[in-house]
Amino acid sequence: MKITKIPFDDILFDSKTAADIIANVCKRSKLHVSGLCELSESVAIIFSDGMEKTKNFTFAKFAEENDEGKIAEIHDRYRGGFDLIGTFFIDDQLWGLFKKKE
Repeated sequence: MKITKIPFDDILFDSKTAADIIANVCKRSKLHVSGLCELSESVAIIFSDGMEKTKNFTFAKFAEENDEGKIAEIHDRYRGGFDLIGTFFIDDQLWGLFKKKE
């Protein structure tokens, strides 16, 4: 198991580069993303043993504020080929980490 912390400021500044950190860990090791945990100033990405098939991850803000809208966004991304790994808040904004289905 490995845990990598990604600061919220890095996600806000350049979410693509922040997501590339996750892909790089998967490329360099025989690990896959098994979850995440919101911390006070960062999100902890949890990696477990086993090869990750995807190398495409993305952080995305949820545009909708109500529960039905958030669920609809998850469904839309799923239909677009992305699975939700987990969610976390930066300030009052809900974010998700998604991975491209292979």
